[in-house]
Amino acid sequence: MSAATIANIRARQLKPNAPLTVVQKLTRLVTPLTPKARTFTDHIKQNKRLTNLSECGFAPSNAVQERVPWSTMVSNYSTQDLLDFGFKWDDMVSMGILPAHIKSFTWSQQKHQLHLCAQKMLQTRMTIRDLADLKYSTHQLIELGFSWTTLAQMGASVDTWPLFKFDLVDIKRYWSPTLSQWLSAGFYDKERIEKAGWPMEEVIQILPAMTERTSGRQLRLAF
Repeated sequence: MSAATIANIRARQLKPNAPLTVVQKLTRLVTPLTPKARTFTDHIKQNKRLTNLSECGFAPSNAVQERVPWSTMVSNYSTQDLLDFGFKWDDMVSMGILPAHIKSFTWSQQKHQLHLCAQKMLQTRMTIRDLADLKYSTHQLIELGFSWTTLAQMGASVDTWPLFKFDLVDIKRYWSPTLSQWLSAGFYDKERIEKAGWPMEEVIQILPAMTERTSGRQLRLAF
């Protein structure tokens, strides 16, 4: 940012706008003219460019303070404009970013500008279905840090893994689950396997054989 812009931001931080009086609020309701923009919200409602707001001394912290919903920002500005304005991931979380909003960012923006990882993304209260809807590849999920344990905690199982539309061989290749993890996820339950639509022959071929350590468990599917 230019020195003038930084000076405007500091000046605004030192002397924030005073709350509107009752008379000013009433005047805004009855006046036929567009009132002079005073707050960050005012400027957004008047479709001001973020570069103009920056020159006026506004910063992402103003949007957070005024509790502007992140949905309002993404519906009015491009993701690159929002990033150039200075919005960080913590700002977005404070403003109520939803898992579906992540899709509007490119993979490069997610990795190199937002520095997203599984831990950050879970701050949005993301469910396993939300994650699947983002349509990441197996490689991208691994790069973001979605381990088998993390996915299992989110609800990944024989019933929900099909949401990702991955082949079983790819799941095994990228996550290398142990026999115990396969078992906990329900991949040795014949009824659940068939209901989820997994090819039985593929399941039998890919899953590890039962050992003495697990032979004492009650199983519905015998390999």
